[in-house]
Amino acid sequence: MHAQTQNPPKQTSNERFEEISIEFEKELKILKSKVNTLKKSKKQKPNCWGHVGDFSHVLEQIKEINSFLK
Repeated sequence: MHAQTQNPPKQTSNERFEEISIEFEKELKILKSKVNTLKKSKKQKPNCWGHVGDFSHVLEQIKEINSFLK
């Protein structure tokens, strides 16, 4: 005799949205921390163009996200 497996209850869109929102806020905090670290590193290496490129790339990604969320 085979045991029946029960399907877990389906998640509502509001529940999933809340989960994503929490994860989103965590990622924003991580991003802010990394930006601050990059700023500190740039102060120690004022002639490093690599930091400029990294920062520029991140800024473009943020602009794209902001445009998407309009």
